[in-house]
Amino acid sequence: ILGLTVLGNYALAEQIILILTIIPSVIFKFVLPATASGINTKKLQNVTILFSVLITALSIIILPIVLPIFFETYTDVILLIQIMSLSVIPITISVFYFSKFLAMENAKIPFIGGIISSVVMVSGMIVLGTLYGTMGIAIANVLTYSIFCIFNYVMYCIKIKNK
Repeated sequence: ILGLTVLGNYALAEQIILILTIIPSVIFKFVLPATASGINTKKLQNVTILFSVLITALSIIILPIVLPIFFETYTDVILLIQIMSLSVIPITISVFYFSKFLAMENAKIPFIGGIISSVVMVSGMIVLGTLYGTMGIAIANVLTYSIFCIFNYVMYCIKIKNK
């Protein structure tokens, strides 16, 4: 359905996004046991979310300048990375909800969220990728992580109300 060029550009952009989410992933490794122990990590979470906003802004502004220097042949990926870097913020927020659910010993909600996001990602890649090419795949990526983040927020609010 999608060409190898489209998927190759997406793979490179996904690698860049994974690099941008390294710090939130490392913070998650600290926050998970702290949250399970009942230690308040709200300040660290807020700082990490602000950091991810900064990383997103910098990647939108600076990567179009830096990327052609290192990857001359991959200039088609610049807009793709700019769009997909918007997913760093919901990824960071979702990581913290994931740690809260695991601290409550409730792995079912992240599992259901993973299934929902997988369905959104696959259908978004097929539909939007077919219609808009690489831009459609980038939009599907941001949409997937945003829906996953919203799902986690709603489920967390429901869990807190039912406590």
